[in-house]
Amino acid sequence: MARGPVPFARLAWVLGAFAVYALARVWISHEVPWRRAFDDFFFIPETIRWLRGGHLGEDATFARVPLWHLMLGAHYALFRNHALPVLQGWIVLASIAVYAAWVGPRAARVRWLPLFVFLLSPQILLYSRQTVNELWIGLLTMAVMLLGERRGARAALPMGVLVGLAACTKPVAGLTGLVAAGYALRDRSPRAPALARLALGVAFAALPLLGYAVWLRGDLLVDNTTAFNLSGMSVDAWRALPDAAARQAEGMARFRDAFSADPLGYVAGAGGRAVDWLLRPSSLDFRRFYRGYPIAWVGAADTAAFAILALLALVGTTRRDAFVWLLVAGWTAACAFPLFTPRSPKVVLLFPLLLLAERGVARIAARRPDTMRAIPEKELA
Repeated sequence: MARGPVPFARLAWVLGAFAVYALARVWISHEVPWRRAFDDFFFIPETIRWLRGGHLGEDATFARVPLWHLMLGAHYALFRNHALPVLQGWIVLASIAVYAAWVGPRAARVRWLPLFVFLLSPQILLYSRQTVNELWIGLLTMAVMLLGERRGARAALPMGVLVGLAACTKPVAGLTGLVAAGYALRDRSPRAPALARLALGVAFAALPLLGYAVWLRGDLLVDNTTAFNLSGMSVDAWRALPDAAARQAEGMARFRDAFSADPLGYVAGAGGRAVDWLLRPSSLDFRRFYRGYPIAWVGAADTAAFAILALLALVGTTRRDAFVWLLVAGWTAACAFPLFTPRSPKVVLLFPLLLLAERGVARIAARRPDTMRAIPEKELA
């Protein structure tokens, strides 16, 4: 264990980075006053209704897996009007702490630079003001990577728990299992036991949460957001249907009709949506909700932050962690395949890219003689 001033220096970096984020958040809040947007219109009313004694999911526009509602409810119960800043704030702080653990106790200062690009990204600053759950999913992804990097197959069980929590926040977040499986299998450990422990961890986290949702709703349908995205329906048309089951059936029927009518055209359209999803700054969608939205600088900063982290991540990728890019590909495909392409999930990609970007900075810095001694040789392999 590291002794002396090293732990305090790392704590100073964590607190300093969080202070930069917090000050930027205060400035953003002053320049662009907060109002509800995106999932706020769906998560907040349902959570408040639940806290007042209603059943979770009762009269909800969407049926959703329950974990994020439980987290929101706990924070609203404890912190009232300050629930969102507290919830998203500790998630960002925890992400900074995971990054600090990733870089190690004696990291050169230059290796902290990707963290500040990440924290000052408009996606982080703006989405952390809303009830979107993608920052939580990103934190879970980083934690999976840290566990896998440090312990490999020995961490299969806790990695599975994290994957289960992600999937019970948003079903598509089960793609985090690709990263967990990659770390569990990349060394020469027996595959079957590692995968079994991974699956056991997923079940350990997911089954109680899904069982709780079934018990509350009295129905096996615990999430129909995928059907909404696939259908291409408007929210008003979705709401006009009588209940969650009818919405699920109508959404999937519309998808099957659209896909069967022209499969090649549908897939080609999905490819075009994927390119647009990757290149278009997702935070631009906030201009629909905020007056005086500083569209020019926010779009440019969003694009720059994503591009910088992605390029550094490419530099930092080795054969041992190339499988992390399967998550990027899977997340892109999952968002672009539906007729309605949700853009807020793009922020999830910043979290794994951040950790790979740190490796990229380390590789670049290692070419300078004055930084070579600060970077362990095994980390550059």
